Amino acid sequence: MYANKASVDRINSGTATQKDLNIVRQMYETMKKQKNSTKYINSVLGFRYAIFATDLSHALNYVSTEKYNRNAAKSYAHKWYNKKNNNYNYYTKNDCANFLSQCLNAGGISYTGQWHSYKIAKNKTTFKSLFFNKYKYTWKDSVAWQNVIRHRDYFYNEGKYGWRNGKDIMVFQSDNMVKILQNAKKEKKPIQIGDIVYFHAYGGKDIYHCGIITKIDANDVYYSAHSKNRKDYSLMTALKKQDLHAYIVRIKDKKG
Repeated sequence: MYANKASVDRINSGTATQKDLNIVRQMYETMKKQKNSTKYINSVLGFRYAIFATDLSHALNYVSTEKYNRNAAKSYAHKWYNKKNNNYNYYTKNDCANFLSQCLNAGGISYTGQWHSYKIAKNKTTFKSLFFNKYKYTWKDSVAWQNVIRHRDYFYNEGKYGWRNGKDIMVFQSDNMVKILQNAKKEKKPIQIGDIVYFHAYGGKDIYHCGIITKIDANDVYYSAHSKNRKDYSLMTALKKQDLHAYIVRIKDKKG
């Protein structure tokens, strides 16, 4: 098991091969069985293994089937919309793109060289870190992961990355959302939970905020977000209150 720790480290540092990803999947299955052993839990090896399992669990975030689980993305958004997940970095004033990326990753969209957030543990060899799991961490976030403009650029590039489902839908505060939803259905590319919404202020040079769609009814679309913490907040209300327009980016159920 420990002989394969290099595979976990390569995944967490962004240098993994497909062989590393396969090894991690096998290790995870083994870990689930061993965790049921009382002898294992009470041993010194158990302490060391539990700490190693923290790294393994984090590495599994990067292993994807390239299928998008919309409910998983929504559940993550609802759980963390008003607080920080310590497995990720946090940007006090501008956390919207970082949070959106976490939701998309929770839904199964895997890391790439251009879009990632690697949590790197320090002081792993100290007594405290070994027995009490008191690590210090730093993060390696790509610009496309945490910057809203570059985030949109990344998911706009449908040809290269393969998640964007058709053209963006522009929504203005005077629009009829019922018609927008109906037209998207007629196009056979409906707006769905787990899709992305980017916000642009009138008179502004570029987008400045983003969120993830977490609720849809017959009359409106609702989103969740960080920076301005929102859970199932009306898109049309946001546009009218803040003099905005929006871009909805529809995400495919499967990459490619």
